[in-house]
Amino acid sequence: MTDAKLEALLYPVTARGGAAPRPVPNWAEARQQLATHRSLTLFQLWTEYIEANPTGYQYSHFCKFYRGWRGAQVDLVMRLTHKAGERLFVDYSGKRFCEMTAPILFRSSSFSSNLYTHAQRCLSGLDAHMHTCVLAATDSSGYQISVKEFSTSEAAQIHHVVEICARNKYLAVEESFLAGWIANTLRPYVDELIVCGPWNNALISRSGNRDDVTDAYKLCRL
Repeated sequence: MTDAKLEALLYPVTARGGAAPRPVPNWAEARQQLATHRSLTLFQLWTEYIEANPTGYQYSHFCKFYRGWRGAQVDLVMRLTHKAGERLFVDYSGKRFCEMTAPILFRSSSFSSNLYTHAQRCLSGLDAHMHTCVLAATDSSGYQISVKEFSTSEAAQIHHVVEICARNKYLAVEESFLAGWIANTLRPYVDELIVCGPWNNALISRSGNRDDVTDAYKLCRL
C-alpha cells in the first residue's frame, strides 16, 4: 500500500457542498448615505443590511470589506500652492453631529506649513527647564502669535526659533543655569537676544500666577 492510499484511508476528504454566496452590499450607496447624513454610522448601515439579508456578513466583515472598498477609491483633490501670508482659506464643515440647523464655518488661516503666523517684528520669550522648554511669540503690538512646548535640546530650540516667520526676531531668555548655553545656541538665529533674571523682572517676580506659558509670554514683553 502506498503512502497516498494510506493517507486517504486515515484522513478521508469529506465533500463539502458549495456555500451560497453572501449578498454583497452596495458600497457606493453606503458611502453616499454616510456623506449625506453626517450622524449616520456603519453600525446603523449594517443593521439595515443584516435585517434585509439574515445570511449576510457580520459586522466585523462588513466594516472590513467597506474599508477595503473605500481604500481602493481615488478621491479627487486639488493641491493649492501659495506664498506664506498671502491668502486666508475658509472651509465649510457642514452641520455637527448634534441637532443644529445653523451651518458651521471653520476658519483656517493658512500662512505657512509651520503653523506660525507671519509677522514683521516678533518678540519671543523662552522659559527653559531641564527637560522641557516653552517658547512664546508675540508681534510688536503684544498679540499672542503662538506658544510651543518641546524638549530641551539644541536641535529642538533651533528648529522652533527658525520656524517663526518674522523679518526681525527678538528673544528674551530667563536666566538660569541653562541660559549661557541657550544664548550661545540661539544668538545666530535672532536679531537680538537678552538674558533676564526673574528677580529683576517685575512682571514675573511679582505675579501670583506662575506657570511656564505665562512666564514665557511675560518675557516677550521685556
